[in-house]
Amino acid sequence: MDPRRSPQVPSVTPSVAVADPLSAPAVPRAAPVTLAEIYEAHFDYVWHCVRRLGVPEKDLEDACHDVFVAVHRHLADYDPSRPLKPWLTAFCARVASNHRRSAPVRREVAQDELPEPDTHAHALQREDDRANRQLVARAMDGLDEARRTVLVLHDVEGWSVPDLAGLLGEPEGTLYSRLRTARAMFADAVRRLLGRGDT
Repeated sequence: MDPRRSPQVPSVTPSVAVADPLSAPAVPRAAPVTLAEIYEAHFDYVWHCVRRLGVPEKDLEDACHDVFVAVHRHLADYDPSRPLKPWLTAFCARVASNHRRSAPVRREVAQDELPEPDTHAHALQREDDRANRQLVARAMDGLDEARRTVLVLHDVEGWSVPDLAGLLGEPEGTLYSRLRTARAMFADAVRRLLGRGDT
C-alpha cells in the first residue's frame, strides 16, 4: 500500500442503525401533566368552583375528590393543545350538579370555631361578611341548576358566553337569555330576603 495515499474509509452501514425519526413507529405521547400536577396546581380552583356551584360546605371535600377521580379517568382524553381550566370546569359543573341533586333537602348552619379575641370593628366586619355570604347562598338556592351554573361561571368565574357555549355544549343565544333571567331572579331573591319586596 502506498503510504502517500490516505486510507479510504469504507462506506459501510453500521450494524446498529440509527433510528430515522420519519420512519420510526409512533410512540404514544405521555400526557403533558400528571394527575398529581393537576391536583397541586388546581385544587384551590376546583374547591372554590364547586363551592360556588352550590355544593354545601360539608360536602366540598367529597365533591373535589369526585372531580379529580373523573379527571383521572379521562386524563388520556385531554387534548394538551387546549387550556386545562375549562376542561376542569366542565367536571366541576357536572359533579356539583350531581351533589346538589343527591343532597338531602335540609338547611344546616355550620358551627364555626370560636374566634380569637378581636377588635369590635373587626368582629362586626366578620359578622357582616358572614351574613352577606349566607344571603348570596340563599338567593342562589332559588335558581335552578342551569341558571345557577351560567350565572356562577360567567359572573363569578369570569367565563365569556362564547367560552361557556363550548364548555356546556349549548347555543350562545340560549346562554345569554338564561344569564339575563338568572340575574333578574337572583336580584329579586336578594330583595325578598332583605324584606324590600318588589321595590
